[in-house]
Amino acid sequence: KNENSSYSKEIIKAGSGPLINIIFFLIFNTGLGFPPDISEYLKSFALINLLTAISNLLPVEGYDGYRILYAWISVIFPRPERALLALWYLSFFIIVIFSFISLYFMLKIGEGYWIFGVCICFLISIKQKKTKSTF
Repeated sequence: KNENSSYSKEIIKAGSGPLINIIFFLIFNTGLGFPPDISEYLKSFALINLLTAISNLLPVEGYDGYRILYAWISVIFPRPERALLALWYLSFFIIVIFSFISLYFMLKIGEGYWIFGVCICFLISIKQKKTKSTF
């Protein structure tokens, strides 16, 4: 964490986790000729890996997708302050959308309202990140 690396290395480091998840999805989704009962577990494992890769690639602050976009914007734009601010707003917007989706499902299920309270506290605690690179 404390080492200075280039933006291209940061993109590679941040993208390697979701890439491994996608590779595991491709490998284990086939079942590899195992018996049907084990094959079903492998397909579940494959689906979990795919969903993990998709969620990690969301451009939400703290996720790999945010780190990739942050590094990419820092390379493309000579003065990335406004683009990075737009990325922060995109991250905040996605969190708000998912919070309302979670509230909808909680109201449909009828239990677990405390989870929405935790989401709201998380939204309140979000601070605008400095526009300088931290890696």
